[in-house]
Amino acid sequence: MVMLPISLSIMEGLKKEVDDNKLISKFGVCLMLGIAYATDIGGMATLIGTPPNLIILEMYAQLFPDAPPIGFLEWMMIGFPLSIVFMSSGWFILTHVIYRFLSTNLFQECFGIAHQLKEMGPMSSDEKLSGLISSE
Repeated sequence: MVMLPISLSIMEGLKKEVDDNKLISKFGVCLMLGIAYATDIGGMATLIGTPPNLIILEMYAQLFPDAPPIGFLEWMMIGFPLSIVFMSSGWFILTHVIYRFLSTNLFQECFGIAHQLKEMGPMSSDEKLSGLISSE
C-alpha cells in the first residue's frame, strides 16, 4: 500500500509527458502487477516477511515435533535465493514477455535525473542550508 501513491505519482507524471494513452495504460498495469508480485516475492525471503510464513513455521513445529526447528537463517537460506530467482524472472516476464516496452528512452526522458533537475531549477538558499545541516 505504501508503493501505490508513488506509482500513481509516476503515472501522473507520465501522463503529462506522453500523449499515447495505450502506452500509459500498459505501463500502469505492468507497474501495479510489479508491486503486487514484489510483495509476495519479498515476503517469502525472510521468516517474518509475511504472516503465512509464521503460520507455516507453527504448522511445521506441530506436525514434526521431533524435527529440528526452522530458524531465521535456515529460512533465508532457501527463501532469499528463491526470491532472487522469482524477482529476476518476474521482471523479465513483465517487461519482455507480457508488456514489451520498445521505447525505453521515453521513460529516461520523462523520469531521468537530468530532466528532473532541470524542472526543479537552481537550489534556493534554504535548500542549501538544509543540505548543510543534514550532512553534519
